Amino acid sequence: MMTSIAQRVQSRLKKLNLSMRKASLDAGLSDAFIRNIISGKSESPRGINLSKLAHTLQTTESWLLTGDGPEDAESLESGTVSQDDKDFISLWRDASDEDRQVILALLRSRRALKDQ
Repeated sequence: MMTSIAQRVQSRLKKLNLSMRKASLDAGLSDAFIRNIISGKSESPRGINLSKLAHTLQTTESWLLTGDGPEDAESLESGTVSQDDKDFISLWRDASDEDRQVILALLRSRRALKDQ
């Protein structure tokens, strides 16, 4: 497993034959976004920027951040992921940071009720 998000981003760029600038712009981010991650000038992306980057690099947010799970987003499509899970992931990727926090709070409170 690769040790840093910078290495994982570089791996995906190479696999997809994309430049840092093109991938950044394709994701709707600043032209230096990926360059700043790779050079260490910026921390790991979060929220919608992470979603955009993962989508452009055809991978998952989890894999970009941690290296865990499938590297290729297509692995999710061919796996045992239900349609509801795929729909949730798609909606999650489009949600704002604020909406994500609301959703997480709701799910956590429901889990706490079930655990009682």
